[in-house]
Amino acid sequence: MFRKPFFLTLLFSVALLVLVPLSLAKSKNKGKSSQFKTMAQLTTCCGDPAPGVKGHLDYKTKTKKGRVDRVDLKTVIELTPNIAAALPPDPDLRLILSDGGIEYAECLLVPEGEDDDEGENENEVAFKLDLREKKGRFQEKKGSCDTDLQTTDVQRGIPVIEVGDITTITFVRDPLDRTRDIDFLMGVFE
Repeated sequence: MFRKPFFLTLLFSVALLVLVPLSLAKSKNKGKSSQFKTMAQLTTCCGDPAPGVKGHLDYKTKTKKGRVDRVDLKTVIELTPNIAAALPPDPDLRLILSDGGIEYAECLLVPEGEDDDEGENENEVAFKLDLREKKGRFQEKKGSCDTDLQTTDVQRGIPVIEVGDITTITFVRDPLDRTRDIDFLMGVFE
């Protein structure tokens, strides 16, 4: 009979020791913003279907109150003249993200407008992905992402990229027959 109150007191004390520091840690970051930046140098890969092509990818996230508020992903690809001439006017380029050999997201990249700063070199083509989440509302400004490739339907959202993740740039020849895709650039986020 004496042991039951002692056990309950001990259990309550342990719970307080665990829960109070957790609640204090959450309240310290409440309302604060943070940023995460990483980049990947893109080099030719996969049998070198586009020799001489290279590029880079920049990824930035801005977090507010513990939630991802904005994601910017920009890729600049330098094409050789023969590759540039071989691409259709509006190429279907996809960014495929993987971690540990498992693809977890696929994003449709859209060409940047002619009024943007990039593109001083005539063989340099810039593609962009701009996704935002403001006040719980998701917006696709440029491009789109499927963040769950394990399901058959499209799960639109913001991919979470971490250092060490691998990115592959793929030219989709026929969206109905993905076996015809051509992977031509690859990089690792540093």
